[in-house]
Amino acid sequence: MQKLYYLCFLFVLSGNCLSAQGYTLDYYQQPYTPLQGDSSISEGIPWFNETWDIPIGFNFKFLGQPYDSFVLWNEALYFDFEQENLFFSPYTADLNDKGFVTPGPDILSPISILREGTPGNRILKIQVKNAGFFEGGAQDSVNFQTWIYEGSNIIEVHFGPRNIISNVWQEDWSGPIIGAFDLLTEYYYLAGGNPAMPEGKFYLPEDSTVYSLNGPPPSGIVYRFTPTTVASHEIEANALDVEISPNPFLHSIRIHSNQDQDELDIQVYDLAGHPLLHGKTTNNSLNLNNLSTGVYFLKVTSRDGTQLTRKIIKSE
Repeated sequence: MQKLYYLCFLFVLSGNCLSAQGYTLDYYQQPYTPLQGDSSISEGIPWFNETWDIPIGFNFKFLGQPYDSFVLWNEALYFDFEQENLFFSPYTADLNDKGFVTPGPDILSPISILREGTPGNRILKIQVKNAGFFEGGAQDSVNFQTWIYEGSNIIEVHFGPRNIISNVWQEDWSGPIIGAFDLLTEYYYLAGGNPAMPEGKFYLPEDSTVYSLNGPPPSGIVYRFTPTTVASHEIEANALDVEISPNPFLHSIRIHSNQDQDELDIQVYDLAGHPLLHGKTTNNSLNLNNLSTGVYFLKVTSRDGTQLTRKIIKSE
């Protein structure tokens, strides 16, 4: 359970501003095909909490920053392993080689990689085969592949056959945690809800429940995380500046910007990422009297697509 406690600990210690560059989530159906011609990186040794240095083989951007390698640790892709701040988790669930559940001389859950495609359109595929769960039994297993794309910088998770009988999830988790994490800027974009029709949402540390799926993804579904078009450095260049007052507020807030106020698109979300309001200001004012007391997520989008996200608090 080391990975799960470590992840929750990092959630608590993180700061309180959100990165503007991120991902959107889509999903589609595709028959799961085990890799052919792949190379094992687990070297025949039952694994748990192991680390592997993986060269990508091409330039790849994660959350807007370029990388040519990552460290695979606990099946997550760590792009800055020394700081452990930037990573993509395809299946946070305390996985391990089934050799730890059913001891034997052979590795039961190999991890392998495969690079395919031509320069400019290559894909690195990482396969976790027949993995077990720390909290599971000998019968519990899962198969999945993580694909990262050259050029588009898309990350996909392809889910294969699984057999989950035990309650393999820790505490109030009802399924795996899947998504992108930036612990420095407190950007967590996670897949949640129905695993057959997942929704991409922001998780904020103020939310007492870690956002996860409500069950394991079915075999043959693919989650696609596509980078947003506006990166954080581009936003700084476009210099969208927004001032919100008062904050905390009672009934309404005033939004002042260095860009044309009539061109600003305003959205308000709750901490689970559910949209509550979508519109524009009236005389720089936004009426939020219908909201209950609590913390919310305000996103401001300019005409050119530049975005800023701020937390707002409604007091009693």
